[in-house]
Amino acid sequence: MSLESLACDCWWRLNNLYTIKDKHGVLIPFKPNAVQTKFYFSLHWLNYCLKSRQHGLSTFMAIFILDRLLFEEGKRAGVIDYRQDDGKKKLGMMKLAYEHLDNKELHPDTWRFGKEIKKLISITKGEKVENPEELIFSNKSMVYTSTTMRGGTLQYLHVSEYGKIALKDQEKAKEVISGSENACHEGSITVYETTHEGGKYGKAYEMCEAAINNGPDRKKLTRLDSLFHFYAWFEDPANQLTPHEASLVNFSKEERKYFAQVGKEGVYLTLEQKAWYALKWRRQGDDMKKEHPSTPEEAFEVAIKGAIYAAEISKLRRRERIVPLSVDLNYPVYTFWDLGAPINTAIWWVQIVGRDVLVLDYESGQDYTTGQRVAQINQKDFYYGGHILPHDGGAKQKGGLSYAEELEKAGLKGIRILPQTRDVNVGINALRGMMPSMWFDSEKCALGLESLEAYRMKFSEKLDMFLDEPEHDWSSHGADALRYLAEASLCGFLKTPHSGGMKKPKVRTMGKVSKPRVRR
Repeated sequence: MSLESLACDCWWRLNNLYTIKDKHGVLIPFKPNAVQTKFYFSLHWLNYCLKSRQHGLSTFMAIFILDRLLFEEGKRAGVIDYRQDDGKKKLGMMKLAYEHLDNKELHPDTWRFGKEIKKLISITKGEKVENPEELIFSNKSMVYTSTTMRGGTLQYLHVSEYGKIALKDQEKAKEVISGSENACHEGSITVYETTHEGGKYGKAYEMCEAAINNGPDRKKLTRLDSLFHFYAWFEDPANQLTPHEASLVNFSKEERKYFAQVGKEGVYLTLEQKAWYALKWRRQGDDMKKEHPSTPEEAFEVAIKGAIYAAEISKLRRRERIVPLSVDLNYPVYTFWDLGAPINTAIWWVQIVGRDVLVLDYESGQDYTTGQRVAQINQKDFYYGGHILPHDGGAKQKGGLSYAEELEKAGLKGIRILPQTRDVNVGINALRGMMPSMWFDSEKCALGLESLEAYRMKFSEKLDMFLDEPEHDWSSHGADALRYLAEASLCGFLKTPHSGGMKKPKVRTMGKVSKPRVRR
């Protein structure tokens, strides 16, 4: 087959014409690895790619876009990254690959063809900058990087580290979708590639879930439906030790359990791979779930950067303390509230049994009237020890009554009002101290657990650091409500049940309970 006929084959060009720098900064011919190959042959029009580190998909997209621009006249491409400088570096990869098309040492069989390409198509803008913001070619094709792609029409769009973008700036994440995707016509190729950050929260999670739910069959997807791609750590052949090194690693009980769980997903791991993962895990801890996930679900469990309670929740999961629970009728149940608009009101149901704190139920997002909310609380078959409201529950409203008084008027008994805290971190630290003693109902508290894992400190883009102040968003309602449990304990509100028409226990044998009852 002639060189001219081979040049019409995009896959051949990707394997033979281009140059990249390896991890050590050395120029090498670009050869797609196993993951890059799999990705290329499964490309859809709209793609969401969740991955572990070091598969080289950003590099692949840079070379892929360059190839399309050189061999397709008048095409436009866009690159969005977490930072503008990161996007410029990707254009720098394209420029470097173009410059070395005629490198005799790197491409002894194709350098003449590369030289002809450079004669026919030159760089007319961006050639003098190592990492340009824009590259324009003489065939009227171009690529540029920006934080948004509003205006104009794109045939190719690469969004890198969308998980990080969505975590740090939800408005920017929405703009990427509304602005940038609308710049792409229905025949364009759009690729989101990212490690996941932010747990089960935000636009990145929503987009990832939508892609997963669309299913793996491209034939059943329209051009506007996203196809999900996932590449785990064990798909990189570099992620393993030598046989000798692996023989020196003794696996812990927790590590053996983890590998057994991965095996249940149909994944076979060699001893060398297990040893590599175990040693990485010992140094990086739960960050491995973000950097090197084994499954998509594992990536969603990752503690958010700046997260306040996520590490504690992760430890509870490992200790198997997030399970179906049953109420112990010998002990009172308390409710803890965070107030706001009716739909933002969050409530936890908690029972203290000996040294164990059983978190039995959670509710938020209900647009109840005061009467409906009281009826819903009283219909639960609990012996209530009290209902704990924050300080604003006692503030007089326009109607002359406080919210606490409205609740009492509607039939809720045993309300206590917490004093206003001067420092929210006191309550946060107190709750952290209680968490090792906690159990959560895995079904009824699922949404509440998501709010605890997503609750985080504010991040300042200007200072590039987290501030000593929690972010106020959807997650703060559930997190604040549970914090009031710790503050109520500090105030002495939980020592004895409170009287006042509350339900009495069905059983009164007050024996010591060493472990909560788990629903089977």
